[in-house]
Amino acid sequence: MVKVEPATVVEASQLFDAGAARVAVQAAALRDPNLIASLTRTFGSEALAVAMTAGGEDEDWRVFLSHHGDASEWDAVTWARVAEAQGAGELIVESRSGGRHGGPFDLELLAAVSAAVARPVVASGDPREIEDLFDALMIGNADAVVVGSLVRSGRRTVREVKVFLAEHGLPLQLDP
Repeated sequence: MVKVEPATVVEASQLFDAGAARVAVQAAALRDPNLIASLTRTFGSEALAVAMTAGGEDEDWRVFLSHHGDASEWDAVTWARVAEAQGAGELIVESRSGGRHGGPFDLELLAAVSAAVARPVVASGDPREIEDLFDALMIGNADAVVVGSLVRSGRRTVREVKVFLAEHGLPLQLDP
């Protein structure tokens, strides 16, 4: 996977011309929220995800330009609502420091963003166990979760993840 964030409609067009099915924006959208609307007018909301990295405590989550970047003026819930209003197809939510109890996802942040918007919310983090994925989906109310290094490292397979989640009440399509 290559991470390239388009900062303009022209740059996004180049990514789509190169075969991208969807693009995600983060810092560029924080600098110019109207970029989200421009991208969705041109390519449709299904082609655009807005990523956010947030950090903070006690429901005061500040949105950052990137995982190691500077804080923006936006709080996470307000930014999620703005991104949705501008037409984002989905929101990818990552906690800058993980969850309150050392988990890879800030479940309270995920739940707050999920409750604030009707768009799908994707939990992004570094899950160590399948249970982390389950928690993001069930407690954080995420619509999807990035499995990342859990599968890449070989600790678990995609099939094991699907079987575990299905066995715990999340109906999934299991490939043969």
